[in-house]
Amino acid sequence: MSSKVPQRQHTVKRKSGRGVPARGAEAGGAAPGARAVPAATIASATPSAAASAAGLRTPEGDLFSLIVTQVMQLHGLLTMAGDAMAKPAGQTAARWWVLGVVGRAPSSVAQVARALRLARQSVQRVADVLVAEGCAVYRANPRHRRAKLMQLTARGRSTLARIQAVQRTWADAIGAEVGQANLRSASAAMARLLRALQSIHP
Repeated sequence: MSSKVPQRQHTVKRKSGRGVPARGAEAGGAAPGARAVPAATIASATPSAAASAAGLRTPEGDLFSLIVTQVMQLHGLLTMAGDAMAKPAGQTAARWWVLGVVGRAPSSVAQVARALRLARQSVQRVADVLVAEGCAVYRANPRHRRAKLMQLTARGRSTLARIQAVQRTWADAIGAEVGQANLRSASAAMARLLRALQSIHP
């Protein structure tokens, strides 16, 4: 009688005595007696699968997450700068942004919200303040009876021009510091990210 001990971790005995591949081996893909390849080993063949299995982001995911953090910081700094530039004209960054959109063409609140990627309710509050201050008025909308158009008044145009004059000096200084090539590259990357965010949802 043979003293050889069956390798139970690799094969399972049928009633007939013939060995069959252990769980995890691919059907028909392993030679008789070959060791089964664990599923985790197969998954680790690609970086994305390995990162997912370990609960980690891919290198691309890490870079995107870093950019998200930087964009949040950028938004905070831009809002602070906007408030500082708008304050001498008695405005805030939020009111300036709405004035800027309406200054290009009369727009409904919904159109302004879409242009700025903001909630309609928040834009409505800002619009009402601008109207109350005499910087804008609501006009009838020939395309939509209920959605009135915002239009700048003479005061609103003067206020916007005053803020824009300060912004030009500031923008020129930032542009000179960063450089045209870097700004073009950043703009292209931001455009690509915007497209991705519009098509890939959580």
